[in-house]
Amino acid sequence: MRTLRSLAHGLGSALSAPRLALALWAWSALLTLPVAAPIWRVWRDRTADAPRADALIDGFNLATFRELTRFDVAWPWSPAVATLGGVVLLAVVGQALVAGGTLAVLVPGERGPFLRRFLAGAGEYFWRFLRVFLLAVAAAGLTLAAVMLAFAPISAVAGDSAWEPGWYLVQAALVVSLGVVAFFWLIAVDYARIRMALERDRRSALAALARGAATVLRHPLRTFGIWIAGGVLVALAAGAYDVLGGWTAGALVLMIAAQQVVMLVRAGIRVAVVGAEIHASRQLMAGVAEGGAGPANAGPSL
Repeated sequence: MRTLRSLAHGLGSALSAPRLALALWAWSALLTLPVAAPIWRVWRDRTADAPRADALIDGFNLATFRELTRFDVAWPWSPAVATLGGVVLLAVVGQALVAGGTLAVLVPGERGPFLRRFLAGAGEYFWRFLRVFLLAVAAAGLTLAAVMLAFAPISAVAGDSAWEPGWYLVQAALVVSLGVVAFFWLIAVDYARIRMALERDRRSALAALARGAATVLRHPLRTFGIWIAGGVLVALAAGAYDVLGGWTAGALVLMIAAQQVVMLVRAGIRVAVVGAEIHASRQLMAGVAEGGAGPANAGPSL
């Protein structure tokens, strides 16, 4: 029930701050354009004068596209891949700015115009939030490596087993475990940043990340539950777009517009998730203040 209350609070936060969702959508669109341009150029050059490309009108087919590009001397996607490297670097730096601006808008504090609060938060929290993220990437890498090492002997035994499905089950368990670990650190970053914003904490990024990870460990159902609910909503939005399938060349503009609507909805869901996490963080911090900070008083919660 407490998770549902946090989700309801997060949805209310998203509805009360529509400009924040627009800002997140604009940022994601800005990151997409440098990669989309070379991809579109490759697509145009390979399909404009090829009658066989008509088969792609009803939907992308990898086998057909590989057939259209198999005689290329150079790999046609090289410009897109080269651009993608720069976009990834920009995204790593930019996510700290966006997170700071988002929390400055959602966490009650200084009042003023939306853009001023967003930019002020982006500048105030940038370096601390970036350090938290980089530390989480390092911790996630070590944890993921440990999980893979732990599964290696199990995979070897399953591979030698006479029961064929055993190997596939072990691989499925490995994928799930890696996903859980990756999401654990993403969620821990969120709670570390939220605590820093709520408490105006200027202590080390490592201590903040440790507190964020401890929050997720002590309350896995609530912290993961908020993200799972957000993922379900994103999947529903994407599913609604797929239901409208059957796009033709004449409906290309409408298809792009529909894609951007889905991206905007996804940005709004992200705002709702952060709002729910802020609500959950406030309740968890209040619970610790009332019941004491000892682990015995902080069991898993819904």
